[in-house]
Amino acid sequence: MTFTCDRCSGEYRAEQATAVAQVYIEDTRCNHVVAHCSHCGVKEIIFLGARQLDEVIVAGELPTVVRAEASPELRIRAEKAWLAAEQKPQTRLAAPRVPQQPQDSEPFVDTLVRRDLTMRQEKLVASFGETLRKIPDDLLWDGWQGV
Repeated sequence: MTFTCDRCSGEYRAEQATAVAQVYIEDTRCNHVVAHCSHCGVKEIIFLGARQLDEVIVAGELPTVVRAEASPELRIRAEKAWLAAEQKPQTRLAAPRVPQQPQDSEPFVDTLVRRDLTMRQEKLVASFGETLRKIPDDLLWDGWQGV
């Protein structure tokens, strides 16, 4: 797999001498390759999905470091990188859209966007729900008793 350097825009391949793959079993979105550009020597961290990571490891015969889970700092960095990557195609392909008012004869349909959550995200949502259950109702519904 060929990468493009963010600094010099040169293309290079991740190879055994210049790159290391890091795999996190619990945090798959943190899986990445640490590669050095063969043109300018800058070190890049490239977050990859499972198929891409497999392709890079096999093709480049990369040494691989396997860990159970990523550090909180790496999780944040990975989520920011994935968010930027997921938003990038949308901004290039989709023009800004002004919602149209539905006609009286047309029913209004709200667009639902479905996203798959990682196991870590599902655990966070579940723990948030458990936390809300522990808060007494009178604190959450103060002033809403008449409704």
